[in-house]
Amino acid sequence: MGAYSNILPAGALRDATASVYAEIAHRLGWLELDRALSEAEFEQLNTDVGEWVTQDRALPEITKTFGPPSLWIGGTNPFYPKTLAYTTAEPGHDLICFHLWNDVANIPAGTGLQGVHPEPVVLAVRHRPGTFPESFSFTPEGLHRRPTADQRSPLRSTVWIFHGDRARYASGVFDTLDAGLAWAAEHQVTGILAEYANGGAYDIAVSEGRFTPSKAHHGTADHVAAFGPGLHHVHLTDGRRD
Repeated sequence: MGAYSNILPAGALRDATASVYAEIAHRLGWLELDRALSEAEFEQLNTDVGEWVTQDRALPEITKTFGPPSLWIGGTNPFYPKTLAYTTAEPGHDLICFHLWNDVANIPAGTGLQGVHPEPVVLAVRHRPGTFPESFSFTPEGLHRRPTADQRSPLRSTVWIFHGDRARYASGVFDTLDAGLAWAAEHQVTGILAEYANGGAYDIAVSEGRFTPSKAHHGTADHVAAFGPGLHHVHLTDGRRD
């Protein structure tokens, strides 16, 4: 479960981890599928899911769009997490796994059970090649619920850069948000204080699942050059937060 510790909430770990073992069983020819996709169906799903996952989605939308899963991991109770996996009968094919989350809402006693969401919601889809952390694409809800506050590896260093309103160049770089806010208050500046990870914003966003290339211009020189960091930012007016 440690491999998922900074990717999915604790409540989704059990079923997500089970999907990894299911993938191993499939490669060994041991997994009994509820539905085997054709080669064409699998390729189409793999093509479509990157764009599909950029919006918040609920469980019924998965089966409506992609049909019944090859494997359902987790119970049918709508209050709890589960994982839906799709693959072909060919053991060489990976599983495309939809990781969903829900929980019992904290409501006054005597009002009956209610879920945080009416149906489990998709947090992430594991479908991409590369290393394990790079294989996930996240919905907005999935990014919001990632265990780390900034949806990034805690080992990646960041700085805070101030860009003044109507300024051509950035005018301040700070190790912490507090240092940037103190400087902004001292000089009563107006602009944006934004967090940047150490490295190229486009490459980092793709590797961490915060952005999934889906259009022809994605990854081109112009697109990479103009790509925003996608981390935290603070709007300031006269040195104060808006």
